[in-house]
Amino acid sequence: MKRIVCLFLFMVCSYSVFSQNSDRFQSGSAKSLRGTIFSELWFVSDSNNEWTENEITNLMFASIMAMSWIENQSSQYNVDINFFLPFLETNIKQDNISEDTGLLLSNILRTLGYNNRSEYYEMRRRQFDSVKEVIPFSNPFTVIFVKQDLESAYLRGRSHARDGYILDVAVVYYEPHNLARNYYELVIAHEILHLFGARDFYWDPVLGINSRDFAESIDRLFNNSVMSSFRHGFDLNRYSIDEITAWLIGWHNDLKEWYRRFLPEWYFRE
Repeated sequence: MKRIVCLFLFMVCSYSVFSQNSDRFQSGSAKSLRGTIFSELWFVSDSNNEWTENEITNLMFASIMAMSWIENQSSQYNVDINFFLPFLETNIKQDNISEDTGLLLSNILRTLGYNNRSEYYEMRRRQFDSVKEVIPFSNPFTVIFVKQDLESAYLRGRSHARDGYILDVAVVYYEPHNLARNYYELVIAHEILHLFGARDFYWDPVLGINSRDFAESIDRLFNNSVMSSFRHGFDLNRYSIDEITAWLIGWHNDLKEWYRRFLPEWYFRE
């Protein structure tokens, strides 16, 4: 959503007219929102504006609450999800933070000692294979919190991903003046769903996202979709995962003809 920039989930869908989403638009590491899902959190700041222990603790808690909410929502579709959150990287210094999420990621990886993304992905692939010997998991992703006031976005892997180890990333930009923890719970849940195929349903004329008529139609239809506007405040429990989003992320196969009103035509091509 606006004011949050992505969660760096760098784990990082052929559709027939009546089938669920598949690899056509799920080409990164976050392919299927089900089962045991490996997730991690990174905290990035510049040397003049470092994270405080309290800020990190609050965002860790917000992440756990967002993931727990998604787990609870999945039960309505008889889908089992268990987010596995084993790793934190809390002291990544990155001066001259770029507003370009791809460039920002490349700069962060260089700061961590990798010459390029491919080198990092290969290392992660070996790490994931090792972890899987102890805890079977799939669909890894990373949430990157950046302590800087910028606009929101998200970054997903592309079709050239090797063995699924392009890591999908959601980047959340932290606004020090916005201290409402439940605000971040809502944003984190929203951005995680993007990584698994969800689309924005709100209207933003500045960013060119949808139209007013489109957003108003969605709000009349679903009223409290987490992918729409935050019209009900920042309490995540006031929102739900609407049935179109549930289809997009693979929670059900009941593709209805009226979904076409709200999705690009290429979603339905053979």
